[in-house]
Amino acid sequence: MVAELIKKRKLFMLQVSIVCSITTSEGTALLKGGAECGDAYLTLAGTTIIVEAAGSVGDHLEFICDGTYWYVSGHGAHDASFSVS
Repeated sequence: MVAELIKKRKLFMLQVSIVCSITTSEGTALLKGGAECGDAYLTLAGTTIIVEAAGSVGDHLEFICDGTYWYVSGHGAHDASFSVS
């Protein structure tokens, strides 16, 4: 059944001035998508997403995996809430 293969995670920023990263272990660009950040849309495609200290409490990212790729969407209060590499 296809629905059993889909995984979903949601990350919320609960404290400011903490930097963390989310990385795929395969070393290939398995993260795809983007987030509304401040007054801009930030494309989040690569191997690592960094939740920056410039973020605000309530910033969030949602990750949905189809078994191959992780699709990312979310919202950040500032242009520099998230970065990607």
